[in-house]
Amino acid sequence: MTTTESDLLKHALVQQGVFVQGELQARPGSGPLLCPAPLPEFDPALVLGTLEVVNTEGQYSAWIMFDTLSDQRLPDEAAMVTLGWHGRHRDLGPGVSTFLGDTPGAKDVDPGQVGPPELFLHPETRTVLFVRNRAGDQDRYVTWQLDVGQTYEHLSQAPRPLLILPMLRHPAGTSVTPISGTRGQSDTLTHSAESILVTWLGTATDLHAHYAVQLVEADWVGQLPEPSGASSTWSFEGGAGQGSLTVQRLADGRFLAHLTALRNIPGQDRGNFGLSASVLHRLGE
Repeated sequence: MTTTESDLLKHALVQQGVFVQGELQARPGSGPLLCPAPLPEFDPALVLGTLEVVNTEGQYSAWIMFDTLSDQRLPDEAAMVTLGWHGRHRDLGPGVSTFLGDTPGAKDVDPGQVGPPELFLHPETRTVLFVRNRAGDQDRYVTWQLDVGQTYEHLSQAPRPLLILPMLRHPAGTSVTPISGTRGQSDTLTHSAESILVTWLGTATDLHAHYAVQLVEADWVGQLPEPSGASSTWSFEGGAGQGSLTVQRLADGRFLAHLTALRNIPGQDRGNFGLSASVLHRLGE
């Protein structure tokens, strides 16, 4: 079967985590037709294609995929500002997990290294434009995702500080490997979760107890009289936040430790679009 430009565009969007229910219409060399917000001029040769969807509730979304291997340049922030767009950077907090605590060699992200905005707002048309970069061995492209309606409703609100987990010290003689971490927020809550692998000679229950003592020191309150084995639930900030701590031994003898927390936002009773990002960890040499 012959692969069309539409097939390539759809595959690329799916790889970026964009899942669309609707008709895919690739239009190489041109921007979206229905977008209510003004877009700056760009070289048609940059555009691999576009996709536009209007759902049953009338909310409009569009994607433009740019080929950045081309010699041409994408419109810059100044061009967007001229048309009434406002650039915003997502405040994701420290780049190194606090759950990793005093892990030797952990490196912080230089706060002075601020790149171009990751999203733009156009208040007049209630439109949000997300800038999504993707790079591969043989290709490099940028996708502009435009959303009109509920997304703007959330992003237009004053930014809230993201939830940062307590810094926990690890037992002496342990080896710690970071696994994953996420932070994000929506209309109803902020959340944070982090996982690490720990190598040491004790038991899962003892490792859990080591971390649990420090959660108490951080003013977290246990929700059960006694933790169930190596798992426990917690509250903090007078009950506005809920958390959990789990430690389990893996088949290779190491321990997987996972700490998560949620903070409810008063006065909100429904979810909406929000921001979420991975927390990247890097250990020293």
